[in-house]
Amino acid sequence: MTPIGTIVPWTEDALGPPRADDEDLSAAMYVWLLCFGYIVAGVGLILLRSFMMQPGQFPYPMEAAAIHMAFFSLFSAAFYWWRPSTFPGMALIAGRRGEFVKRYALVGIPGALVLYFSHQALKHCSVFFLLSVKQTRIISMFLTSCLAGLQVLDGRRLSLFVVIITGCILAIDWETDLSFVGLVFQLSAQHIESSRAIVGEMVAASSDVKVDSLSATVLSAPTCCCALLLGSISLGNPTAPFVVLTSWPYLFASASLAFAMHVMVAEVTPIISAAGVAYTCAIRDVMAVMVASAVCGNEVTWIQYMG
Repeated sequence: MTPIGTIVPWTEDALGPPRADDEDLSAAMYVWLLCFGYIVAGVGLILLRSFMMQPGQFPYPMEAAAIHMAFFSLFSAAFYWWRPSTFPGMALIAGRRGEFVKRYALVGIPGALVLYFSHQALKHCSVFFLLSVKQTRIISMFLTSCLAGLQVLDGRRLSLFVVIITGCILAIDWETDLSFVGLVFQLSAQHIESSRAIVGEMVAASSDVKVDSLSATVLSAPTCCCALLLGSISLGNPTAPFVVLTSWPYLFASASLAFAMHVMVAEVTPIISAAGVAYTCAIRDVMAVMVASAVCGNEVTWIQYMG
């Protein structure tokens, strides 16, 4: 028995093991922080890209996409050097990485087109309009999956598609500054993105090693980056390199936000599933529309808000 007044040294046993409620609360807070960070980074990325594509800033979609991907590849390499445990797939394919880079070239080339087309769309259309049209990517991805034999259309999904299409029609029909060119670029980017996702699933299914999403991004990055650099050399604007000297902070910030979003999605997807990530993306788009309307002065009608 310890005498009264004796100072007992602190030990972990004195406090006892952590309670399950505390662990659950910590896990929930961690997930909420990741989702909040993803939404904030996503809103910032959308608005920053829209700002960059305005006249007088850096309105060069091909060069912007190429520099974005170059920074992104650099961040991925640095993050892999710092925390290789975040890329478990890279350890599984040690000695075969050249083979997997060739396989994921089928994912990297469409990724380059998506980046270029999405930057072109921002050059021609408002943030609200593009995000409204972007919601149809669910339909595009599902129909592509049906054509590939991976999904089956039923009544519940069909009714959901009708709701999505109705909202998009309201947004498009009442757009005050509609650009057909921007619409074509956005729809093309969405279709290619859907095809890219299906191809990524097929590449993963055909492999004897399961590669995580971050490792897959690193493996497809070299092809994507090379395709955009070649596009910049052959189709780029000769004045763009001079504008880079003044616009590089925006380009650096854009790539930083995109990389942070990739890391957060890879971290949170196993916890909340792909459906939870989709809901988070929807909240991100709504927040981006609200910020664009309030801060950037984008004109949005009440009918478009209903859509």
